[in-house]
Amino acid sequence: MSGKHFNAHEVGCCIKYFIFGFNIIFWLLGVAFLSVALWAWSEKGVLSNISSITDLGGFDPVWLFLVVGGVMFVLGFAGCIGALRENSFLLKFFSVFLGIIFFLELTAGVLAFVFKDWIKDQLKFFINNNIRAYRDDIDLQNLIDFTQEYWECCGAFGPADWNLNIYFNCTDTNLSREKCGVPFSCCTKDPAEDVINTQCGYDIRAKGDSEQKTFIYTKGCVPQFEKWLQENLTVVAGIFIGIALLQIFGICLAQNLLSDIEAVRESWTLVLCPLEAEPADLLRPDSKINIHVCVMAGQLSDFLKKHWLLCATMLSLPVGIGLGVLMRGYTSLSTLDQLYFSFPGEVLTCLLKMITLPLIVCNMITGVAAMDVETSGRIGLRTVIYTLTTSTTATILGVVLVLAIKPGMSPKSTEVQWARTADALTTVDTMLDLIRNLFPENLVQACFQHYKSIRVPIRPSATNASQSEYKLVGSYTNGINILGGIVFCILLGLAVGRMGKRGRRFVEFFNALNKAVMKIVQIMLCYMPVGIVFLIATKILAMENWSVFRTLGWYIVTVITGLLIHSTLVLPLLYVVLVQRNPYTFMWGMAHALLTAFTVSSSSAALPLTLQCAEQNNGIDRRVTRFFLPIGATVNKNGSAFFNTVAAIFIAQMNNYPLDAGQITIIGIMAVATSIAGAALPSAAMVTTIIILTAVGLPINDIPLLIIVEWLLDRCRTVVNVMGDAFGAGILEKCSQKELQMR
Repeated sequence: MSGKHFNAHEVGCCIKYFIFGFNIIFWLLGVAFLSVALWAWSEKGVLSNISSITDLGGFDPVWLFLVVGGVMFVLGFAGCIGALRENSFLLKFFSVFLGIIFFLELTAGVLAFVFKDWIKDQLKFFINNNIRAYRDDIDLQNLIDFTQEYWECCGAFGPADWNLNIYFNCTDTNLSREKCGVPFSCCTKDPAEDVINTQCGYDIRAKGDSEQKTFIYTKGCVPQFEKWLQENLTVVAGIFIGIALLQIFGICLAQNLLSDIEAVRESWTLVLCPLEAEPADLLRPDSKINIHVCVMAGQLSDFLKKHWLLCATMLSLPVGIGLGVLMRGYTSLSTLDQLYFSFPGEVLTCLLKMITLPLIVCNMITGVAAMDVETSGRIGLRTVIYTLTTSTTATILGVVLVLAIKPGMSPKSTEVQWARTADALTTVDTMLDLIRNLFPENLVQACFQHYKSIRVPIRPSATNASQSEYKLVGSYTNGINILGGIVFCILLGLAVGRMGKRGRRFVEFFNALNKAVMKIVQIMLCYMPVGIVFLIATKILAMENWSVFRTLGWYIVTVITGLLIHSTLVLPLLYVVLVQRNPYTFMWGMAHALLTAFTVSSSSAALPLTLQCAEQNNGIDRRVTRFFLPIGATVNKNGSAFFNTVAAIFIAQMNNYPLDAGQITIIGIMAVATSIAGAALPSAAMVTTIIILTAVGLPINDIPLLIIVEWLLDRCRTVVNVMGDAFGAGILEKCSQKELQMR
């Protein structure tokens, strides 16, 4: 007979039963909520007549119990049974579901702050809609009465809102005794009265305003809720941060248990046992198939020690948002004070930029030197194919979404024909600048400046006196010429690789330098959570006009929806087809790098974390990561290609400018080209968007409107850029296994 045993890895009992106990509470609470909801519907006769669910004009509070109970039941069941039975599928479902809830809560919190005026209008509409159905459902009636009594309010914005209800309106056709009245929950409380006077609101709205204040609350529930929220903002923020902490803690525990289970499964070995062995012999402590499943409780502290930086980075995002909201609501910092406040975040950005150049140089030289010319050529060709494929796919997705959603369409716009300004750079000029930057004339200057052409008018045109002739004047602007540095490092690495033993010491020097740089990166990462908090808080403080988000709402929705589709469906599908592994486990391994990319808004600045996560968490060959990731951070920018396409067509729609198939094709080609040629720096895509607009003949006057929301969308597309680089490294490793094994 045969059996299985574990060599060194064991599933931690402490974590396993902690997750079980933690989730069984939520499971039971979910059952209780669902039971209460079903009982309430049974009492109201809904279960015997399902069609009556849609008869209620307002909100049925039972739905709240059903949704909350259902979510708690599903989460509790997956976590409880998944931990107890060590079921990988249920634990992964638990982690993903909890992560989705966490990011939905985070997104809802940000959007609620941004779109507060729109939410206030929707809340008024919701309350008024339920006022109409006040007497249609006893649960709704009790909910409205509780709300008005707790916040000492009446109606959405005042008692006059009760005119919407057929029992309380003041029309001549209303024969109810409650005409021109309000519910008893609107009445002010008399401490001397023990019994509630349910008729105190009769005819009260027929009296004057001064007399109404004596008997009923005259403030609306929307402003009262807003006042209560401002007074208790710290408590509410603390509750949400506590919930976020619990969710992050649950995800981390589930992932740790999953890694234990996977490690145990990988360490299984087949052992041949004698057929005549007795069952009692197989259960002896020294038996080869004895399975130890419990470990010391110290594994939990080991997990926190191992993943503390990831947990702290994830936590720094909601903390930064909370700090920014509190500072914005309770302080009035001057421009200089905001500059001082942003200093810790500025230090983090400078640290990441400082390490970018030495990291690229070391990794490119050692990575290329480790491969021969033929191998480098094949991997380079695959790099080009992957970059063009993913960028083109992102561009096509952008065209489809922006034409389907039409975020910039306005019926009030008039059709206007626009022409490209003559002094703007053309596509040819941009591509020539790209080639010039590939071969810098001064390597030292390339470390801090890159080449850029400028069109300068020289004289009126000989054929048309109203037009001028232009010449190109070369200039250098601040910013690392990463493309030039990469080309030089590739050539140097190839040359050293062909030198054989004579070049070995040179490669060893850069290997040692690379290890030293990575040590510096690890030290810098300890400061990252602090820097992230102040970077996010500073961005929230710096926003002057939040109402613009309402104007650009559909534009933001289009961009974020497309980025989500590309990053969670398109790229994972490509990874599954070519690598045949779980793409979402791969994405989880890149979580730290993605959070960093969102914070610093630069794929080049996030490169140290991208390399570390790709090699240590996802186990990608270092020769591939050193070769591809520095190049990918510069040229493989799927998110930027998508954004450029959407932004250009959005501006055309805003100005009611019709685009034909040829112009849309030009926009798509330009989006791919400029995403490759653009710098991997914050807000670089706005510059490339201007190039696309001028190439097609669209106005650039609306660009400042997009810049207002650029800080948010820039971070979102940077995350997609880094994710595309990571998936590309994984795909490149799989496709280049034959070449890598030859070395």
